[in-house]
Amino acid sequence: MKNLKELVLKSKQLTTFLIGLIVILFSYKLVLPKLTTALEIYRQIGVERTRLAILKTKTIDLQNLNEKELQDNNNLALKAVPPQKNVINVISSLDNLANQNGVLIDNLTISSGGKESTVSTQGLNHYEFSLQVIAGIDQINTLMDKIKTSLPILTVKGLTVDNIQQQTDLNIQTYYLNFPQTIGAVDTPVQKLTKDEEDSLKKLASYTAISELNIGSETGGGKINPFSQ
Repeated sequence: MKNLKELVLKSKQLTTFLIGLIVILFSYKLVLPKLTTALEIYRQIGVERTRLAILKTKTIDLQNLNEKELQDNNNLALKAVPPQKNVINVISSLDNLANQNGVLIDNLTISSGGKESTVSTQGLNHYEFSLQVIAGIDQINTLMDKIKTSLPILTVKGLTVDNIQQQTDLNIQTYYLNFPQTIGAVDTPVQKLTKDEEDSLKKLASYTAISELNIGSETGGGKINPFSQ
């Protein structure tokens, strides 16, 4: 009889435990999806608040931009590094510089170039001009100084001087950067110029944009146009 009572008691305890377990499992299945949804909504609200704060900051930054200064900087950058390869323009610039400094371009060849590989110049394209010029050393030095402060940007990559024949071989590199295919996400912060970039723009502003010449079958100074044939 005693064993029967103990068995009944244990049975009641087990039943109570099972009922409690069923309630817990039912509540878990019922509440968990709602809790997960609520947490996801809360997370999304946080994301949207962050995005809204960025957009507000971007709006203020855009309103504070000096439109004329922005346009001037843009025009200057395009003169320094054009958005596409423009061989005729560079040849015109080199021809004009040579004429201004009494230098005769005896021969000119163009290489196909390629892309810059460093991180800071990634995406920047370059191509090269090999010039054979006839002039005295003083004229060459003056020409070199002019090249270094001219737009579009020209970089002297190599120089060989023959003093006997007053002939100099120059290897000059120039650049272009294609327009981006996308303008970025709406909520991307406005990119501001760094101190180094501002200094570079000020330096470029002091450079001389060489005006283009009309190139016929012959250019000024009796130099042959390499595209006439």
